[in-house]
Amino acid sequence: YDLVIGANVIQDTAGNAFAGIASGALNFTTSNDVTPPMLTGAVPADNATQIARNSTITLTFNEDVMLPGTINLVDTDDGSGTIAYTSVSPEVNITNNVITITPAANLEYAENYEVTWLAGAIQDLVGNNAAASNAGDLNFQTVNLEAALALTLNVTGVDGDIDENNIQGSGTPFARTTNTVMAADITIPAAPNGVIFEGGGTGIGAWVGFNNGDGVLRARAGDGLALPDTDAASAEIALGSIPAGNFTLTWEFDVGLGRVRIWLDENLIGSNTAALNVFEGNAWAGTDNYGYGAITGGNASLATGEITTAFNGTLLSDLRYYNAQLLP
Repeated sequence: YDLVIGANVIQDTAGNAFAGIASGALNFTTSNDVTPPMLTGAVPADNATQIARNSTITLTFNEDVMLPGTINLVDTDDGSGTIAYTSVSPEVNITNNVITITPAANLEYAENYEVTWLAGAIQDLVGNNAAASNAGDLNFQTVNLEAALALTLNVTGVDGDIDENNIQGSGTPFARTTNTVMAADITIPAAPNGVIFEGGGTGIGAWVGFNNGDGVLRARAGDGLALPDTDAASAEIALGSIPAGNFTLTWEFDVGLGRVRIWLDENLIGSNTAALNVFEGNAWAGTDNYGYGAITGGNASLATGEITTAFNGTLLSDLRYYNAQLLP
């Protein structure tokens, strides 16, 4: 089209004439594009798992797009909230046909998320609406350390006097001379203290918990004598660096290396290998009864220097026991 306005056709209120617009001075072309933009790729992909908590979200379309509406990142597990992103959000970048969202904070551990938007929230450059992404259309799960492991047994509830040869009447023992991974979901209070897991005693002993007496979160295995000891390993982190909140605590006893490792969510926070590269008796714990969250009854012996105090936080799950397995 060519917009032409003759001289004197338009005047101001004092009678002064507008000079007009000559042919060729103001042209425009209408679009015959009525095709909506289509999503051609997403990272993370739909139903992806083991996604890093600091990942970005990338949406790729078949043509250049803009964001007049809102994209939502929804936590579908615990209702912790929906984060809404617009074109002016500092976490959002739009370059041609790609929308990238970089969340301001890490996503939660082992959590399910979905990315949603309404029809018209995303448009091409002439205003055609992209289809909606509804609940269930674009889902992913963040990293879960235990995903590749095969569960041996759940230790149910707080139990301070577990027969290590017959765990809670299951007929399954704690295999003390094989590699072991254990994990539990817990609420860590502002001033954590007490035992999460304990087995054996002063001869060979394992202990995992918060020891306010020496100010550390500790996972230890091997010799039950006072630390340090050449055939014991103790992975430790200062209590002052441990945040309060809900977390998955995971620990590993590597008999082959004489090594203990401990994770808070997917973050490795402590690792230690015995000086002799072996646990006392090639075992991570001895034969005295074991405990989860408490030490009671006939379970009186424990590794030197550790405490019998029950955990003062909350155990949110059973203790998950993985026998003859290691984490990467």
